[in-house]
Amino acid sequence: MMNIKSLKNNLIVLIFVVIFAVLSSVTVQALEEELVEEKYASDTLSSQMEDRSNLIPTTHEDYDIYFSFDAQQGYDNNVELDSNRYKDGFFQGSANLEIGYKKIDKLNLKTGIDLFDVTYYKYNRNNLVDIYPYISSDIEVSENWIWKNQIGIDFFNYPNDKESSFTGTELSTALRNYLSETLYHEAEFEYFLRWYPDNKVTLHDARIGNDDREDARYKVSYVIGKHFEKFSVKLYNEGYFNESNTDFEDYYDYWIYRIKPSIMYFFTDKLYTNLSFTYKYTDYKDRRSSEDSEKHVRDNTYIVSSSFFYDITKEFSVGITYTYSENASDDPLQKYSGSVVSGGIYYSF
Repeated sequence: MMNIKSLKNNLIVLIFVVIFAVLSSVTVQALEEELVEEKYASDTLSSQMEDRSNLIPTTHEDYDIYFSFDAQQGYDNNVELDSNRYKDGFFQGSANLEIGYKKIDKLNLKTGIDLFDVTYYKYNRNNLVDIYPYISSDIEVSENWIWKNQIGIDFFNYPNDKESSFTGTELSTALRNYLSETLYHEAEFEYFLRWYPDNKVTLHDARIGNDDREDARYKVSYVIGKHFEKFSVKLYNEGYFNESNTDFEDYYDYWIYRIKPSIMYFFTDKLYTNLSFTYKYTDYKDRRSSEDSEKHVRDNTYIVSSSFFYDITKEFSVGITYTYSENASDDPLQKYSGSVVSGGIYYSF
C-alpha cells in the first residue's frame, strides 16, 4: 500500500510534469508577431523613403496612388530563435497598395492593404502570410501640425501552426509636428485586440479552458527625425502593455520598452545605407523561469541591423540587409542569438 510520503512525492513529480508540458506547449509555438517585425527586413526601404520624400506635406492631385513591393531571398541561422539553432533559407515578399483622396480641404483620406509573406524551405513552422487592410485619415489641424488616424484588420496566419495565428483589430491616433523643413516629431497611441481562434486559454491550475485566447495591447510611441544634406537620423521610442486572458502565470501579460536609433547615409544619390540598433526590455507580470519557479522572467533584447541599397532607376532598387539578434533572459528557454541576411529587389511608384 502506497504510504503518504510516496504519494506526496509522486504528486509533486506529476505537478512538475504538467507544468513542464504546459511551458513546452507555449514556447514551441511559432514566433510571436513582435519578433517577426524585429527579425525580418520588412518595409525597411519604404519607411525610410517616406521620411526622405515627404517631410513637408505637398500639393497633389485629388487622387494619390502608391504601390510598392519587394522580393528577397534570405538565410537564417536560427529559425526558431532557440537552442536548436536550425539553419534554413527562405523567401520573403511584401507589397503595399494605397489610394488617397485629397479633394476635401485639409483632409487626406486613404485606404490600402499591406501583404507580407515568409516561406522557409525546410523548417517551415514559421512560414506566415500577413494580410492587413486599413483606412486612415490625415487632418491638417494647423500649419505644420498633422493629426493621423488609422483603423486596420490584421489577418496574421501561420499555415503550419494555427495556434499562433490570429485576427486582430488595430486602432491608432498620432499627432505629427514639422518643426522645420528638415525636422519633425510625432507622438502616437495604438490599441490592438487579437483573437486566436485555434488557441485555447490555459487556466490557473494548468488545465486547458474553453475560451479562445485574446490579447489586448496598449502602446504609446514617440519618434523624432532630422534630415541633413548627406544623411538623416531618427530616434524611435515605444512602451506598451500586453494583456491576455490566459491565466497560467499570466503568460502573455508583460510590459515592454523599446528604443531604436537609426541613421541613413547617402554615399551618392543612388547608393545609401541604413544602420539601426534596437534595445528592448520585457518585464513579464508573472511568468516564471523554467529553472527557478520563484524567479520572474525579465528579458533584455539587442538587435543590430545594417542595410545597403542601390537605385537602378527611380522605381527599381536592389538591397541587402543583415540583422543580428540576441536575447538575455532570466529563463534559459528564452535565451537566444541569431542572424538573418537577405537581399533582393524593391519597386515602388
